[in-house]
Amino acid sequence: MPNTAHIYKSKSGNWNISFHHPICRDGSIGKKIHRSLKVSEEPDAQALRLQMDELLALADNPSLLPTRSYAIADQKYAAVVIDAFFDCMTPEPIDYLALRERAMPLPVKNKRKGKVPHILLVGPTGSGKSRFTQHLLQTTSENFPMRGAGRTTVADTEIIVDDVDFAAAFTLYAKNEIREVIKENILEACAFAHREQGDREKIASKLLVDSDKRFRFNFTLGKWTSNDKITDADFEFEAEDDESDLDAGAELVAEPWTKFESCVDQIVSMTEVAVDKARRELQPTSEKDELVIDEYWVQYIDQDQISSLAEEILEELERRLCEATGVSSWPVIHRIKDTTDKADFFRRLRPFYQNDRKFFGGLLTPLVQGIRVQGRFAPPGWASENMPTWVLLDGQGVGHDQGGATKINRTVPPELVRKFSGADYICLVDRAVPAMTGDAPILLENLIVRGYQDRLAIIFTHFENVEAPDLDWSGRKAKVLEGLSNAIQSIGSLPKAQRVQLERTGEAKAFFLSRLNQRDIKLKSTQSEMHRICDAFKRSVFEADIPKFRPLYNEYQIANVLSREVAAFRSDWSSAELASYQWKIMQALTNWIGHGYSDGYPRRNLYPAQDLSQRIVSAISTELESPIDWDPYQPENESEQSRILNAIRSKVGDGVDAYCRDVVVRDPRKALWLPAYEDISGAGTQKRRARAVARILEDRAQLPDEGLGTFTKDIWSIVERAVNEICSAGEGQVSPSVAKAV
Repeated sequence: MPNTAHIYKSKSGNWNISFHHPICRDGSIGKKIHRSLKVSEEPDAQALRLQMDELLALADNPSLLPTRSYAIADQKYAAVVIDAFFDCMTPEPIDYLALRERAMPLPVKNKRKGKVPHILLVGPTGSGKSRFTQHLLQTTSENFPMRGAGRTTVADTEIIVDDVDFAAAFTLYAKNEIREVIKENILEACAFAHREQGDREKIASKLLVDSDKRFRFNFTLGKWTSNDKITDADFEFEAEDDESDLDAGAELVAEPWTKFESCVDQIVSMTEVAVDKARRELQPTSEKDELVIDEYWVQYIDQDQISSLAEEILEELERRLCEATGVSSWPVIHRIKDTTDKADFFRRLRPFYQNDRKFFGGLLTPLVQGIRVQGRFAPPGWASENMPTWVLLDGQGVGHDQGGATKINRTVPPELVRKFSGADYICLVDRAVPAMTGDAPILLENLIVRGYQDRLAIIFTHFENVEAPDLDWSGRKAKVLEGLSNAIQSIGSLPKAQRVQLERTGEAKAFFLSRLNQRDIKLKSTQSEMHRICDAFKRSVFEADIPKFRPLYNEYQIANVLSREVAAFRSDWSSAELASYQWKIMQALTNWIGHGYSDGYPRRNLYPAQDLSQRIVSAISTELESPIDWDPYQPENESEQSRILNAIRSKVGDGVDAYCRDVVVRDPRKALWLPAYEDISGAGTQKRRARAVARILEDRAQLPDEGLGTFTKDIWSIVERAVNEICSAGEGQVSPSVAKAV
């Protein structure tokens, strides 16, 4: 008998649905699921039941069952049906990249020009990646990709440069993720209201703009309008140096939301009630008790009130989003149809990428997770003589200033690391002054230990700010390169041979750009450097063959370095270290991982699986530099050795990333991470949740003598497979890929 759903009417008058879930088990049978369908008419309920029956039938052959991401994107099933079916399954982050790829595939080959180079731009926040891209595309007038002060590139941006019509496909953050951001903003606003209750404008800004400056909901809901005290500076907005031709004379798209005053009133009221409740229960009698109240009163805020206020804000965001996209419920992906008219294209795209103050109240920019465009974008003639075919990949800048840098938050986000292997050329963009400080060396280290040195370029922007009045252009260039050399020498984890090679090739990899803030590049030296960059893009698709030599390694040598790195990881993520974080940070970490919103807590750059992987990859990268032997013999050419080892490094990096992600985060997501969020509350949550997180990580990241060394053996297998996939035995030789100690 086929597994089907049953509908019945509840006492409230709405129809409910029930079914035995084919995947989630409760003993020997499928878990019984009951959900409200939120409809009062039987025909509507029957239509939803048929949708559920279709999913239940597909579940008989799991390979045919869509992921939650695809089910949402297809809009074939109602949201209530999707939630009822997928909620009990292990939550997973939505694969936004796959959704964009499905809507608008990135070209790999071109009929006329062969392989299409994929160029990835990485760099610290505010380094100039977006402005550099604008000059490459000649889109400074359209302010695309968006630029301004502070963090302005807030979505993954993928640009297909080709002789094709203009079109766009973009993914939007899932409603659940935005809901969590709003709830965190509410808590931030309450914390500020506790300190400065009278500053209502600032309370509003805390409510509208998250502390990481990623989600600026004032773009969508409009600015606080009670008076003129709050300025654009409060939202770190910077007007363009030159007004956009496209936006000149435009009017506001929408009026500001009228319920700001009410929201601030609720924030102030919730704060007062929570503080009073904390005082009544804790009854402070000393200064020490007062400090306890200051630390924990937020836990006394009524969660129902937080949820209610969050839903009120979310409802208005959804209304404006649906109005702009022309759909009836929150979309996860949307496409703008092809057109030959560039100006018309950017007018339709404008609500989803702009930051211009004239359009506050009508911009959906903070809700956009990723945007992919294609069209006849082309660099100036002095940079590239012909219409190129490229794929440019830009994204959020890397920055670890939020809350201060610690041992465990200086991790390159996993979403960015996963892009490395798909790029033919990686441009690390950094300011020339000061050169290679802050987060730039962290990115450089990751790229080198993962084997991407041969694909690397380093682009220094703001070269005009190098203060050396007695030096000419070459002298100032040498001064910046000195900063690069100092950074290379300061990264102790770089393999010695790779450090030497990077020092030797650093000047050839470096480009120096001045006055990018101007609409057009007129400086001859910068024009020449841009021409060099475009030539490098063209050459990036021609890869040298991997020589047929095989390095041999000792399994136990690798095991020793793994033991050291795992022990250091467990020490840095110990309960004592985690308890030093504010309680709500650990709560947010378990919430975001447990519910599958992310593989970490993006706002604080806390990614436990990626941090573990980064340590392991770095250690293995150094060990790969010293094989115990070569088969059939050691290459005499250092560049050949480098190509072989870097190819292995890249494979190892991808494999270790995926393994750590599965073992540390995704496999225990529902069984361990979600309970660490849901089952811990009340007094002492700070230490109890810190212990829970540390216990998860200790259990999953095993030392060699724990769990029969499964973790270490699996990592070794990844190294072994990488060597086998990259290397071929010498002519006439039959050889094992590795040597094991006897």
